[in-house]
Amino acid sequence: MKREIRREVHLPQFSIGLAELELLWIRLQPLFANVDGTSFYIDIEFEDEKLTFDSLEELKTAEFPKENSTNFTLHCHGSSCSVHLYTSLHAGSQPRLVVTSDSEVWAAGAREVVLTVVNQNRVWYHWLRPNLMVQFLLLGMVGSTFTLVLVQVLKLSVDRLTVIGVAGTLLVLTLLFFGGRLLPMATLRLSRKEAFWRRYSVELTLALALLSALLTAYGLFVPKSGG
Repeated sequence: MKREIRREVHLPQFSIGLAELELLWIRLQPLFANVDGTSFYIDIEFEDEKLTFDSLEELKTAEFPKENSTNFTLHCHGSSCSVHLYTSLHAGSQPRLVVTSDSEVWAAGAREVVLTVVNQNRVWYHWLRPNLMVQFLLLGMVGSTFTLVLVQVLKLSVDRLTVIGVAGTLLVLTLLFFGGRLLPMATLRLSRKEAFWRRYSVELTLALALLSALLTAYGLFVPKSGG
């Protein structure tokens, strides 16, 4: 009789660099020390290219077309067990950890190794679930559209361009989110020497977009003096 245990865990949003990826790789290796047919490799995908590495040496010396990837998968195979870390470029798809083994103890140990590294590298918005973010953005779009219609119906003395500006900002944020560029589910940073503005480009983009929306809203609701 062959027994296989499968455990799947949805992971929080996280961001790791090559150093953390190497650490995870190294911590998983002892678990496969006595397992036959072991194979480790990672797939790193970009818009029009996919790179596969089956050793840390290749990973350390590789040249990457971009400084970040939001679509990568780590595979660790053995004859009787495996560990898979899946991420996805699509918004709303949370990273997943899938562990298979014939031993409950082994599966729990492998899961704990991955969760330790991931939880230590959670992003600040890890509490924000994808469906909640979608609801916020859609609510903002609907609210802006309703406000624009209300302004026209009541003939209020409000600049319509201001309302359109708010709606436009929210639309851009929505497109960035669904395109995986705003608040990505998982990020692999591929540059070993990261400038501050590059590492926090997502946060800075979001901050500028929100600042623009707030200033636009301020111009909408605060009455202008004079004239």
